[in-house]
Amino acid sequence: MNWIYNTPKEWNTETILFQLTMPGIDEEIAFRGIMLGLLTKILKPSSRTIFHPAILVTALLFGMAHGLFFNNSYELTFKSFPFFNTLILGIVWAWITMKSGSILLALISHNLGNVTNKLISM
Repeated sequence: MNWIYNTPKEWNTETILFQLTMPGIDEEIAFRGIMLGLLTKILKPSSRTIFHPAILVTALLFGMAHGLFFNNSYELTFKSFPFFNTLILGIVWAWITMKSGSILLALISHNLGNVTNKLISM
């Protein structure tokens, strides 16, 4: 997985502490707190859909935010593994948020997932 995320292989306490706090907080507030909250007011589910359309829209945006990168030549590139990985996680966390009515469980799960990913790569 190092070739995908380009992470350090040695132990880094600062990285672990950062992953325990910041990325999950700001991403969950932005995607599940604000975007999902606004989109559930605007978009209405049809009787044929499995998920609320707001879940799918926020998950797609979450996946795009993690799948698009600038390479060394400042060209926009797309990496499919991070996109599909975070798309699926975005669906799960949005569903958890809608069922619980709070972003707290999604935030905790997000942070634990980030830390687990970094621990595996170290």
